[in-house]
Amino acid sequence: MPEPRKAKGMIDFLREQIISGQIPPGGRVPPLRSLMTQFTLSFNTVKRGIDYLEEIGLVETRAQSGVYVRNGGSGKSARSAGKIAVFLAPEAQSGLAGIFTTAFLGIQKAAQELNWALELHFVSIPEISQRKIDAVAAEADGIILLAEYDSTLTELNVGIPVVGLCMRNNYNGRISLLDVDAFQAAELAVGYFLRHRLKKVIAVIDPQRRPAYCQRAALFVSAWQSAGGKAEIQLEPASFQEHVGYWFATGSLLQEALVNYRKKNPRKSLVEKHIVLSVDGKCLHVPDFEKVPTLAADWQSIGRYAFQECLFRMEHPGEIPRRILLPVRLVEQRESHGGAASSSCI
Repeated sequence: MPEPRKAKGMIDFLREQIISGQIPPGGRVPPLRSLMTQFTLSFNTVKRGIDYLEEIGLVETRAQSGVYVRNGGSGKSARSAGKIAVFLAPEAQSGLAGIFTTAFLGIQKAAQELNWALELHFVSIPEISQRKIDAVAAEADGIILLAEYDSTLTELNVGIPVVGLCMRNNYNGRISLLDVDAFQAAELAVGYFLRHRLKKVIAVIDPQRRPAYCQRAALFVSAWQSAGGKAEIQLEPASFQEHVGYWFATGSLLQEALVNYRKKNPRKSLVEKHIVLSVDGKCLHVPDFEKVPTLAADWQSIGRYAFQECLFRMEHPGEIPRRILLPVRLVEQRESHGGAASSSCI
C-alpha cells in the first residue's frame, strides 16, 4: 500500500523511534488514541498509518492487546524477492541516530520498491561478532552494517554479500564499503578555514579511534599542511585557543564539545567565539543538535546506494567488493543570539 500522506508525520516519527531502538523489538507502540491527540489526526488516519507500518514489516497488531514492534523485522515471505539483514547499533539513538536511521529509511524505501524484505537487528558496536553475523547470514541473502562495527569486529568472513557504512576495514576485500568522500571533504574544509584566515587547525577524533574517522582526520591534516597551515590531531580539546580552527571528524564530537563548552561558559557560545566544522551533517538530522557549520551528505541516498550495492554483489558474485565514496557539501549555519539559524550551501 502507498504511504498515507496525511499520516506521514506520525509514520516518520514512529519509524525513527523503532529504527533507533527507542521503541525496542517487542515494545508497544503508543495507543491509537494517544497518537490521534499527539498528531491531531482522526482515528481512521492513524489506523491507516499503522496499517502501512504493518505492511512494510515494522509493527504487528495483536488482538485485544495493541500494536508492537516486530522482532527481527519483516521476515521473508513468498511475495518477497529475498531478504537483507540490517545491523544497527542501539546506542545510535544518542548521536548516531540521525545519519544511520536516515540511511535506513533510504534502504527501506528501495527495498519496498523492489519487493525485498528487511530484517532489522539491534547489536551494539562492542557486542558485534563473527558468530552473531553468521547466525543472521544463515537466513539472509545479504547484510548491511549501519554503524562503525570495524572498531571492534576483528574478523568477518561470510558467504553472502556484506556492505558497511562509515567503516574503513574491508576485511581483506570481503565487503563493500560506503562512506563520505574524505578527499573531497578535506578539500572543502581547507577552503573553509582558509577563508577565515586561520593558520592552525586542530582535528578532533573520537576516543575509540574509529578507523573511518581517523582516516578523515589524516586526510584533512595532510591537505591543510599542504596548503601551508599547521595542524595537530587531538582526542578532545582540553581548551579552545584563540585564532585556532577546530575540525571534528563527526557531528557527535562537535555536539559534545558544544554542550561541554556551554556548561563551563553559560553565557557564551563556542560557535560565536571559534571557527568550527564537522564532517557528516549529523546536526541536520538530529533535532537536539545545534545547527553549526558542517560538511553534509545525503544519507537517505547513501542508504539507497548501500541497498543497490548489496543487490549488485548478489547478481555479480564474482565481482570484487567496492569502496564507494559519496559527495558532501558545505553547509554554513550558525545559531544567532536570538536562537534562529542562518545557513548557506557551497
